[in-house]
Amino acid sequence: MMNSQLRLTLPLLADETACSYASRLAQRNNIPNLLNFCTDLGLPYRGLCLGKDGALLQLSKLSGAPFETLRQQTIAYARRTSYEFGNVTARRVFEKRCLFRFCPECLGVDKNGGDDLPPYARNLWEFEVLQCCHRHKCFLIERDSKGSVDFVALHQNYVVDKKNLNVKSVKPSDLHLENYFIKRVFETKTGTWFDDIPIHAVKTFCEYFGALILFGSRAKRSNQTQLDWLRAGAHGFTLLEKDKGRFYEIANTLKSPNAFAVDRRRDDFGIFANWLHDQKKNSEYEFARDLFRNFIFDTCLLYTSP
Repeated sequence: MMNSQLRLTLPLLADETACSYASRLAQRNNIPNLLNFCTDLGLPYRGLCLGKDGALLQLSKLSGAPFETLRQQTIAYARRTSYEFGNVTARRVFEKRCLFRFCPECLGVDKNGGDDLPPYARNLWEFEVLQCCHRHKCFLIERDSKGSVDFVALHQNYVVDKKNLNVKSVKPSDLHLENYFIKRVFETKTGTWFDDIPIHAVKTFCEYFGALILFGSRAKRSNQTQLDWLRAGAHGFTLLEKDKGRFYEIANTLKSPNAFAVDRRRDDFGIFANWLHDQKKNSEYEFARDLFRNFIFDTCLLYTSP
């Protein structure tokens, strides 16, 4: 039995975030919203939003839920630019949490499942490198949260009528890269050379290399759909995960005969080379620059003045 300070409490559910749990506790205790719940009980709202240890410890004492479980299930936003989740430390895409992301199929299970689970937020929905629910193989739906992390209110505003939600399915093969990211959260090593590279750098590198192979050098990121880009990332990762030497083998099949280095970079590897050029001041992509630079020097004719 949980030893809690609240008169009415609830069990913490599998993979539930601390904000989702606190939001459900507010509803259980007839408090209008999460902010009022935090104010009334002296729980630091900002600390809860950022997954700070102090706020999670206080929530644990209030609710009786184990602190260790709350810590394990909640993403910690260490700074404005990064977050920590399990074994992963990654760069944030957004400085503020402006999106409410959810899987309508998961919430349908919550509502209609045999265990009669209440709707709640899963931590993987907040994991920025993921676009899909891997249980139901569909894209997560995104809505503007206006900075709110109050799950109960967000659920009431966006998810109550599931018929109005457009659920887009994906194939298992489309999730190869995202499955790797989930492994990185729970395993320190997965057995691929990507393990020592920041997870957001792996994502972008595989996406642009996969797009080069699938859509050609003249493809543009702006012309690709969400599904196109998901498949590009999965394809790039599938080609390269076993051995970085595969990059040279595959790139060699794309080169034009008798091309000079500058021409080859532009014409044969356009979308990938242009992206990599834009990252020239970003040290996290040094591994990609080294791969591509070595390939160009080893295989291209170098122009010299007569």
